[in-house]
Amino acid sequence: EHSYDFEADYALVGSVDSTADSETNLCIKAFVTRHLQRFRVDAIARSTQKNEMKTTAFAATAWDSLAMSHSVPLFTTEALSLEFQLASYYAGAAHPNTQTKTQNFRLHPSMGLELHDIFKASSNYLDVLSRYCVNDLHKQQPARWHDPAERAEQLKNRQDEWILSGAGPEYRNYERFSLKKNGIVI
Repeated sequence: EHSYDFEADYALVGSVDSTADSETNLCIKAFVTRHLQRFRVDAIARSTQKNEMKTTAFAATAWDSLAMSHSVPLFTTEALSLEFQLASYYAGAAHPNTQTKTQNFRLHPSMGLELHDIFKASSNYLDVLSRYCVNDLHKQQPARWHDPAERAEQLKNRQDEWILSGAGPEYRNYERFSLKKNGIVI
């Protein structure tokens, strides 16, 4: 009736500690449900527009869609890290949109992990992560430029403001991360 679909592929844990597993699974299900609810509200609000599109040459694109898939970068007896890929398409759009979301858990007892939970507060971890990321992004950027040599030379004289802002030592820049066996992915 409202011309939308939603597909979600996600992991749930199961071990001998059913209480902790239930808590972790509840968080994962809530995450998926929250994205479904937001998407559904938007899709229903756009029903009139989609119905109008169905009477035009754009009838084939009069549909909203959200697909959620996942990968598991880390799963041990102590921790779980999930990366979710969300691909959305809204009626009449020229192309789909994608975004990555993450969830990290300590498993026994169950607890959602934020970045500040895995670093000592006194370690100045945001500054360390920021310096590493800013330097790495500046090394990567010239290869993605139309003239890599020219861009590398420009970056010697002045760092990219967009990188400095987006990878600066602010907590909001590092809210999405995944744990791996011997490290972290930002």
